[in-house]
Amino acid sequence: MQSFATVRNNLIALFLIVVSLVVGLIIYLNHRQAKHIANSQELGSVINISGRQRMLSQWLVKEVLKTDQVTDSLLATNELDSVLWLFEDSHDYLREKSKQLDNKDLNQLFEQIQPLMLEIISEVHDFQNGASSYSREALLVAESTFLPLMDRITNVFEEEEAETFENIHSNVSMSNYVLALVIICSGGFVLLFSLNLIKRFSFKLEEVGEQLQATISREKSKVQKLEFLTNTIKVGIWEKDVKESSEKWSSRLYEILGFSKEDYQGTADEFMSLVHPTDLPILLEASKRSIELEEPTTVELRVKNYRGEYIWVEASGNARKNAKGEVELLVGGVLDVTDRKLLEVQLKVFIERAPAAIAMFDTSMRYLAVSNKWKEDYNIQGQEIIGKSHYEVFPEIGDDWKAIHQKCMKGHVNINDEEPFEREDGSMQYLKWEVRPWYRSEDQVGGLLMFTQDVTQSILEKEELRNAKIQAESAAHSKEEFLATMSHEIRTPLNAIIGIAHILQMEDHKPEQAEQIRLLRFSGENLLSLINDILDISKINSGKIELSIGKFDLRYLIENIKNSLAFKARENLVKLSVVYDDNLPDQFVGDVTRLAQIMNNLVSNAIKFTNDGNVIISVELIVTNENQSRIKISVKDDGIGIDPANQDKIFNSFEQAEEGTTKRFGGTGLGLFITKKLIELMGSTIHVESELGGGSNFYFELELPHAEEESLEAKEESVKPNHKLNDLRVLVAEDNTANQMIVMKYLNRVHVAHDIVSDGAKAVELAKSRAYDMIFMDLQMPVMDGYEATRAIRNLKDEYFEKVPIIALTADAFADIKGQTQAMGMSDFMSKPFKPSVFYDVLRRNVGQVVPTRRQLVILDIIGELSGDDTDFRDAFIQQCQQSYLDFYQAVNLLLVQPDVAELKKEIHKIKSLNGQFKLDNLQNALNDLVSQNESYPTHVELTNRVLTLTKEVIDELGRLSAEHFQ
Repeated sequence: MQSFATVRNNLIALFLIVVSLVVGLIIYLNHRQAKHIANSQELGSVINISGRQRMLSQWLVKEVLKTDQVTDSLLATNELDSVLWLFEDSHDYLREKSKQLDNKDLNQLFEQIQPLMLEIISEVHDFQNGASSYSREALLVAESTFLPLMDRITNVFEEEEAETFENIHSNVSMSNYVLALVIICSGGFVLLFSLNLIKRFSFKLEEVGEQLQATISREKSKVQKLEFLTNTIKVGIWEKDVKESSEKWSSRLYEILGFSKEDYQGTADEFMSLVHPTDLPILLEASKRSIELEEPTTVELRVKNYRGEYIWVEASGNARKNAKGEVELLVGGVLDVTDRKLLEVQLKVFIERAPAAIAMFDTSMRYLAVSNKWKEDYNIQGQEIIGKSHYEVFPEIGDDWKAIHQKCMKGHVNINDEEPFEREDGSMQYLKWEVRPWYRSEDQVGGLLMFTQDVTQSILEKEELRNAKIQAESAAHSKEEFLATMSHEIRTPLNAIIGIAHILQMEDHKPEQAEQIRLLRFSGENLLSLINDILDISKINSGKIELSIGKFDLRYLIENIKNSLAFKARENLVKLSVVYDDNLPDQFVGDVTRLAQIMNNLVSNAIKFTNDGNVIISVELIVTNENQSRIKISVKDDGIGIDPANQDKIFNSFEQAEEGTTKRFGGTGLGLFITKKLIELMGSTIHVESELGGGSNFYFELELPHAEEESLEAKEESVKPNHKLNDLRVLVAEDNTANQMIVMKYLNRVHVAHDIVSDGAKAVELAKSRAYDMIFMDLQMPVMDGYEATRAIRNLKDEYFEKVPIIALTADAFADIKGQTQAMGMSDFMSKPFKPSVFYDVLRRNVGQVVPTRRQLVILDIIGELSGDDTDFRDAFIQQCQQSYLDFYQAVNLLLVQPDVAELKKEIHKIKSLNGQFKLDNLQNALNDLVSQNESYPTHVELTNRVLTLTKEVIDELGRLSAEHFQ
């Protein structure tokens, strides 16, 4: 038998084992209970977050779908991003909790909801980025499927929470039974152990409590994060938990309203009490709709803040029901939109009252705002178009306009100053328009702004002005053509009158005949001056007068004016003198012709209105530098003077100072008008200082650039004649018999050989067959005019035809004939009627331009003189000459291989007569040099090559001459 001590020890050991097992069971049960308690707390937070997750999805969808409001752009992109981030984070948290619960149904639900959550996120991102893949319908479908699944997930979490509470209750009961059994069985001894275990259990409970506190802290942190995010997006949150019978406002909502938690407890009734009475029915109706449909609703209403003022808010809300259809949670958001509403009002007022036609559209081309002018211009007064599509209001809008709208939606700006549109009644309307995007954020287009202006009236007025301008231009053109024609028709006979007068004055006549000839010439030149003045006025009035800038000698010009008017001055007993500042250079750049016209008018007037007095031409330096000088030119006289009251009038066309002036002194009153306009064209102004009976002083200032001074050698070289006039042969193409006679007389006086033809075609034929040093070409001739004849000559294949001087002759001084002749390739220009001095100046000026006459023309000219009209003789003679030079060419080549000086001299003698006849001095001189070398001539390679080359050129030219003229 075992001893008592052994039994006791065994019992104690057994007891300790049992107690240990029981204590272990109690610890396990309490640990499990603590775990269930923590899970219960965590599930409560999970259920709350799942409810908010449903609200966040609805909020996101609602905000995206609100694209048809003008103020959507006021919701910052970062606010939408914050909510989207919270939505994703909450979903990840809930899914992680579902995995921890190891609930098969819950995991299946999350597998179903996962693609829907991703679809919502994707569509929101597409919306933010303005991507074309964004679909409103896809977003609505995803949300409609997402919400029921979210409700089922919430229900499963609630079932898990209920099961956790049951486990806690079961564990507590079992722990109590076991504890009671231990207490009963253990007695006093067991009591000691039990107390010790309880002590240990208390420590364990304390540890479990710390874990539970940590869990609660984490959940509190998530709640604070949610609170932070709601504050960040400036949305106040309210919540009414029917199941828990709790209501609260977020701190952001208190901040929006300006109240503290001591002022209001945060109930729904308190919020409704602050709503404007007029807007309360709107809120109640929205709440009712949200509860019935379980869909988010949004309204704008006025709410009283802590100052007693009403502010505008955007209130949204939603309801959640349990499986029995009972409302268990109401949530919503409040956003302060007071500033936005104020901007909307200001924008609407601005657009409505804008004097221009303005319309604002969203991205779907629905009207957001429109000006009264827009309605007026498009005849839609009284229609309510806000919210309607632009294409609905104007169904006639075509695809081209729609393409413009779509292009502008991508950031482009389109502007058109004049676009025609056909109205319904068939009339045309012209619009000036501009289409540009407006932006919600820095890079997100919110819609379009369109500005239009009806410019139909101005376009019609422009068209009328354009037609009037065309008519005026046509009238001016007719006037110009008339003047040009009349100028030509008058100047042509004038050329004969003045020219013959000049010729007659060159001969000896009786005194009475000489006076008659002088009067004839004087009358003709006066008539020519009048015609020139009328043409100048026409050019001035039409703006077609231009300056021809070139280098000139100012001192020479002034002296020439003095000399040309000296005879007229002597007739009026006027002493004409020049004062030229010695500090002035002589050479300047300007329009010498127009300056001479100005000076001639001023000096002629001064002489005409002065009798037995003085006329002084003064040229004075004002200031100078290395590039230009400012000079003052004045013409002062001792004449009749001008009344100061009439001084402005003298510069008008066809007006003089006194009515009797014209009868007494003659004149048309055009000279000073033209002078004034020409001086203004040169950038200056003419001034007059005068008083009646005290003479006159006309003066003006000019800034003239300096011209480079020519060296003495260059000046001497420029005046050396390159040719003697009596060595020249000239072709004259002129159809007027009187003008032919005048030109022929002028040429005969200087012994210039000449041919005269009456049309351009004959001029071309003579130019091809004879050698001329220059050609005078009338522009208007029968058969072929001067322009065509010049073109034909210039197109002939030889340098001679390109460079031979062709001088244009014309009586047409109105149009820009000089420019046209230069463009055609003519070398110089002479206007009819012309004085002998002008004719000889042109002749001498172009002597220096004479090019060496083409050898072929010399040969042809000589052959033509020998043969006359016998073409058979001419053909045979050319062929014989060509053969003679060919034989000579072959003989020279043979004598270079087999040298024989005597034979060479014979061959040179045979060809010498032809060289002389054809004026081939270069060839003959080369042959003389070659034969002078005697027996060594073959060694002079350069000289022999020159002889052969010149001979070959003659052979080739005779061949071309035969081919061009006689085949």
